[in-house]
Amino acid sequence: MENKKKLTLEQVEKARLMVAQQEHKIQISQNRKAHLEKKQTSNELITYAIWVAQSRAFPKKQIP
Repeated sequence: MENKKKLTLEQVEKARLMVAQQEHKIQISQNRKAHLEKKQTSNELITYAIWVAQSRAFPKKQIP
């Protein structure tokens, strides 16, 4: 009986460790997703800023 409890406690500890590892992987994935979304927004803003600067520096010629 004592050996069975020990085996069960070891299994519980392994299961807890696996759960903690999976939670850590999930957290890493969520952080990566947030980083990539922020980077995408930043890239869009930079592209827009470049477009505005170019259109001010080189305005279209008005045809009379």
